[in-house]
Amino acid sequence: MTAVRAARASILLALVVVLSGCGLTGQGFQPGLAVVVEDRTLTVEHIDQLSGNYCRGIGDALEEQDQRVSLRYLGSQVVVPQLTIRTLVEQFAEELGVEPTDQYRSELSELQTRVADLDEEAADAVVEVESARAYYIDVLTTIGESLSEDAGGDAEAGLEAGRLALSTWMISGARGPGAEEGEAPVLAVNPRYGLRFAETEAEANEEGPILRAGTDVSYAVSDMAKWGLAPETVEDPDYLAGLSDRMVCG
Repeated sequence: MTAVRAARASILLALVVVLSGCGLTGQGFQPGLAVVVEDRTLTVEHIDQLSGNYCRGIGDALEEQDQRVSLRYLGSQVVVPQLTIRTLVEQFAEELGVEPTDQYRSELSELQTRVADLDEEAADAVVEVESARAYYIDVLTTIGESLSEDAGGDAEAGLEAGRLALSTWMISGARGPGAEEGEAPVLAVNPRYGLRFAETEAEANEEGPILRAGTDVSYAVSDMAKWGLAPETVEDPDYLAGLSDRMVCG
């Protein structure tokens, strides 16, 4: 690791610690960073605003399907993972000099058309969140096809090879033409979201690059609070019923 890179890593990690895990004030966390991937950051403020706008954008669709989720869940279990994985892939792709294909641009255009009737902020939020998956599938497939002779134009094999390459980069640095080998990226996620980055290549390949974790520093006292912090894939109906309308989507 170069001196400049080491210094940058130290600054970023120190900043994340201050703003997330240990930066407690008398009233709670200082506002700050949600996710760090090298020199790219997602702020807590952006996640909160995006989650609210995204909720407005998909609210009618959730109601039609008789589904409800809390804004807390929407932010930590949908918005943060989607944006984090996209940010990971963006940084990885930049190191390898890979750009999205025309197929991704076409899917993005279709999504923008589908949300044209929403207000601008809601439409932008839906596009930002829901285009993330199309982006990282497209780019990882391209990366995998370029790095793996076994892919042979097979999109599924290319995507799998891309996922393997991503996990290798997360743990030990990028491999391939134009990449500086051996330097793992600086990665950190705010404990409030109950998520963490995979720490081994096997873990990343099996579960994905972002995993659930018991890192939320909130302390639950009441039954309702405990339901809200439970790391389940589906929220408890009694918990949702006890929330005010402004805290629920759908």
